[in-house]
Amino acid sequence: VMLATYPDVFAAGAIIAGLPDRCGTRTATAEADCGVTLPFQSHKPAPNRTAQDWGDRVRAAFPGFAGPWPRVSIWQGDADGTVDPPNARELVEQWTDVHGIDAIADEEEDLGPVVRQRFAVAEGSVSGESYTLAGFGHATPIAEEACAMVREFKGAYSGEHGDGLVRSEWIEPIVGARLTRTRGEI
Repeated sequence: VMLATYPDVFAAGAIIAGLPDRCGTRTATAEADCGVTLPFQSHKPAPNRTAQDWGDRVRAAFPGFAGPWPRVSIWQGDADGTVDPPNARELVEQWTDVHGIDAIADEEEDLGPVVRQRFAVAEGSVSGESYTLAGFGHATPIAEEACAMVREFKGAYSGEHGDGLVRSEWIEPIVGARLTRTRGEI
C-alpha cells in the first residue's frame, strides 16, 4: 500500500508474505478477495488477475505519477498457511506491469532453500526481485534479512505481516533508537 500510494517518497520496498495492492474491494471481504486464511478457517486461494489489471490498481493509487516507481523485493514462503503463496506471483505481475516490463525473470538463482528471480529494465538495472523460500511458513523467518535490505535501499517496511499485528521488534531497526524512545514516551 505504501509503495503504491507514495511512490514519490519511496525508492524501494519489501513485501513479505504480502498481497497485491488493492486486491480487495471492501474490508469485510478482503480475506476472501485476497487469499488470506486466518486460523480455524478454510483455505482461501489467491486471486488471479491480469498483470495490467494489477498494474492499473497501483497506478490508480497515485494518478498522474510519472515515475520512477519504487523497486520491489517480494518474499514468500511456499508453505505459508496465511497468505496463499500464489499471491507472490500476482505481486510480480503487478509490479513488473507498473515498471513496464514483462513478468518473465531475467535472472533466476537457486540459493538452496531459496529461489531468487530478478526482473530488469533496460541497461540491466533491477526493478524487482522475488524470493521463494521452500518450506517456510508465514513471514517471520525472513523478516530480519528483509528489514536490513529495506534499510539499505531506504525503502518502506510496514512491520505488519498479514495478521493485523504490528511487530514491535521491527520498529527500532527501521526508525532508530531515538524515535523508538520518543514513541515510547508518548
